[in-house]
Amino acid sequence: MLRCRPKSLSSSFHAPLGFDRRIRATVGESTVMTRTGDEERTFSLQSSEVFVLNTFSTYAVIPLLFVLNPQEETMLLETLMLGGPPREDDDPGDRTLPVMRVDRADDAVLRFDGREITVSRFELSSETGSMFLYARGAEFLGLYAGEGDQTLFVYRLDYFPDGFEVGGQEP
Repeated sequence: MLRCRPKSLSSSFHAPLGFDRRIRATVGESTVMTRTGDEERTFSLQSSEVFVLNTFSTYAVIPLLFVLNPQEETMLLETLMLGGPPREDDDPGDRTLPVMRVDRADDAVLRFDGREITVSRFELSSETGSMFLYARGAEFLGLYAGEGDQTLFVYRLDYFPDGFEVGGQEP
């Protein structure tokens, strides 16, 4: 399997009302160190794979990993969430990263603008819940999480200016 392991990352967010943030992460052989402002944290790595969530665009890497590893049906990725602690209920004694499971699911049909296309669908599961990612080959198309009134739907506006439906229903 192709290694998903960055060496270092740096992000800067410029937000209104003084909510700017600079984030740095350095990935070693067995640890990852993050620094946000004056806070520095170190986490132990349990595997050779580290997936970094920084913005929604980082989910675009997932279809590429499956294209580069066509024999894989499931991937388990230690997940570093830059911009905050790896989990809300973080135990100071537990310095490991949560694991995200990514499963190849049955293909889906996307409907938009009177057209239909068949796409790959992946189910992403972690301790924060599950979501579905839609892709065509290595290209990210959309991400859907939640249920009812508590949903998040992120998609490529350049392809779907009015969104899309999955199999006749909202994703």
